[in-house]
Amino acid sequence: MITLGSSVCLPGFKPKYNHAQQVQYVNKQASKSNSINMGSSTHYYDTFNPYAKPGKIAPGATILLFETLITQTADDITCFYPQLAQTLHIKKQTLSMTLNPLARFSDQTKVTTADVVHSYHLAKQHPLYVEALKDLSLHIESNRLVWHYSNLTATLLALAKMPIIKHSEALIGSGPYFVNKASSTQIQYQKNDLFWAENLWLNIGRNNFKHVNFHLNVKPFQNLNALSQGKIDWFLEHNAHRWDQIITSANIQKTTLAQPLSEYTLYLRINPQLDYKTRQFIAHSINFDKINQALCHGFYTAKKYQAPTPLEAITRHKPIKLLTQGAQWTPAAQAICHQLEASNIPCIHALKHPIAYQQAVKTGAYDLIIEPMLITPSMQLSDLFPHYLNETSPQSTEQNAHERLEQLIQSYLCIPMWTNKQFRIVHNKAIHLDHLNHLEHIDWQAMWKTRELTNSISSHDEDSV
Repeated sequence: MITLGSSVCLPGFKPKYNHAQQVQYVNKQASKSNSINMGSSTHYYDTFNPYAKPGKIAPGATILLFETLITQTADDITCFYPQLAQTLHIKKQTLSMTLNPLARFSDQTKVTTADVVHSYHLAKQHPLYVEALKDLSLHIESNRLVWHYSNLTATLLALAKMPIIKHSEALIGSGPYFVNKASSTQIQYQKNDLFWAENLWLNIGRNNFKHVNFHLNVKPFQNLNALSQGKIDWFLEHNAHRWDQIITSANIQKTTLAQPLSEYTLYLRINPQLDYKTRQFIAHSINFDKINQALCHGFYTAKKYQAPTPLEAITRHKPIKLLTQGAQWTPAAQAICHQLEASNIPCIHALKHPIAYQQAVKTGAYDLIIEPMLITPSMQLSDLFPHYLNETSPQSTEQNAHERLEQLIQSYLCIPMWTNKQFRIVHNKAIHLDHLNHLEHIDWQAMWKTRELTNSISSHDEDSV
C-alpha cells in the first residue's frame, strides 16, 4: 500500500485519516467485473479536454480521465489529502508539495512538475478556473511545487479541482479510466489495468467497474423510464413530486442517504431597501412548513421562527414583487404570495428568464427572490448570493461566511425556507450503495454491483466525435 504523506485541513478541523488506511465507507471486497450505466442531461459534447475553450467537456471525463494534486474523501470534506502529490507543508501563506514518485500518466510516463506548471497555466486562462486561481502563484523550488496564496481555503478548493494533464500534444491524463467508445449519444470509459494508484489508500474499494457508460440527453423527468428500460442503473431524484410518485418494485428501489455537514437550503431573499419592520413582518407571515407539506409532500425540512410578541402589523399598498428564475419555484412563489395577501400585503409573482433575472437582481428591481444555495463547511464569502454582499453594510474581510450568513438572517435580509440534508436515490437492486450513508456527496465510484441487469453500450454505435 502506498503510504499517506500528509494532509491539510480547513481552519478548526482535524483530519479523519492520519495513517495509511482504506477509506472507511468503502467495501474493499467489492466486485470489479461489472459495468455501471449512468444518465446525463448533457445533450452534446465536443471534447474530453478539461481546458479546451471553447468546448463542452464530455460527462465523466474530468473525474475518470484525470487526477488532481490533492483531493477530499466524501466523509471528510474539511481536509485535503495527497493524490498526485505525496507531501504537503504549510508555512507563512505558502503551500509546498512534492509529487508522488510513483505517479504515472496512462501512457506510463512519469508525472512531473513541468506537467503541473503546464496545467496551471492552462487553468489560469480557462473561465472555469480563472477566478479560483486569481490569487494563487506557483514556482518550482528544488523539485517542489510552491504555491503562494492569500486565502488557504480558496487555494485548497482550487487545487482539488484543477486536473493535471501531460505537457504534450496528445491529451493524456493519469486517471483510472480511458475512453473506449464514444458517439454522439453514448460514451464508454474502460478501466485502466495499469492505473498507477490502484492501491493508493484513497482508491481501495473504489473504481469498481470495468466499464462506466454514460447515456446522453437523459432529462430528469426521463430518469425513471430509462432505469425501467435498463438504460441506466441509478439516479438522484431532486424533485419532491416525482420522488413521491415513484413506486418501488422487484427491480426498482428507493434509498435515502443522510448528508451530515452540508445542506441544500432554499432562501427567500428580501431587498434591503425594504425597512426592517416590513422585512420582519414578511418573514413571520409565511408558513413555510404548510407550503412544504402541500407542495412538496414534506420533502424538505421547513425552518420555523418564533415571532416577536406582539408582531406589529404593517400597512402596504404597493405590491411586493417576488421574482423567480426557474419555473420549478412558481408554485412555491404563488403560495407565498397567497399567504402574504392573507396578511393584507399585496404580492405579485414574476418569472424571469436568466438574463432579465440577473439584471433585476443587480439593479435591485425586486422585493423578494427565491434562491437555492448549498451550505458547506468550506463556504466562502464569495459563495454567498451574487451582488448581495454589496447591497448591505460592509463586512470585515476576516468575517466567516457562515457568520455573515447568520447576520443576514438575523436582519431578515434572507430567510431560510426549506433545507434538505438527504440524498434520494432511485436504483436497480443490483447496485449496492447503503454503505454510502452519512457522506457529503454521493461517491458513486465506491458503488458496486452484484450482477448485470442493464445493457451496455451497443457495439454498433461507435461513431467517433
